[in-house]
Amino acid sequence: AYRYGNVADIADFGVTLVFGNGEKIASGDATTEFEYTVTLDTKVPGEAVATIVATNTTYDITITKEVTVNIEVPTEIVVTKEPTKLVYQPGDEFDPEGMTVALVYADGKQIKLDAADYTCRVDTSEPGEKRVSVRSAIEGLDLRTNLNITVEGEVVTPTTPTNTSATTTAPKTSDGGVSPIIFVVIGVVVVAAAVVVVLVVLKKKKK
Repeated sequence: AYRYGNVADIADFGVTLVFGNGEKIASGDATTEFEYTVTLDTKVPGEAVATIVATNTTYDITITKEVTVNIEVPTEIVVTKEPTKLVYQPGDEFDPEGMTVALVYADGKQIKLDAADYTCRVDTSEPGEKRVSVRSAIEGLDLRTNLNITVEGEVVTPTTPTNTSATTTAPKTSDGGVSPIIFVVIGVVVVAAAVVVVLVVLKKKKK
């Protein structure tokens, strides 16, 4: 099986050339005068097709053969080296410069990922300790890990609003009674309320 980033070589395959007369010659035989190329994408785990091309320029012969191989699935993704910049200001864009990320296989071996094969996401809009989500961008490989950074600035803690409603105390006279002004206002309110009631009653009677 192959792993991420492995380069396939003709030596990985047992290739035998079969000629029209029935003669068979192994690819490693120097007398064949064939050149071989192997094309294989080892990025996506699972089954993959390796294309083997044998070419003889002397006789203008090109033979192509496709072989199904297996690309091993890694078990996890890890940050093997933190980025150079770990402290940010609110709104700054995350900078992965200096960071390295790797895939880990069942036997513990790590293989470094190309920068194009993982993504980093973090919200730096507010101050505080932030977690950067590092995720595989390889099709069919849903692996992720985290990295911590700091966004500088003062964290604003919401406060509970206080009750600012004022309580009005009626002014009192020297003998402890309520001021006549208040009585006048109350009287006006009562009269107004009475008028409203009358109007409402009359309106109902007209119906």
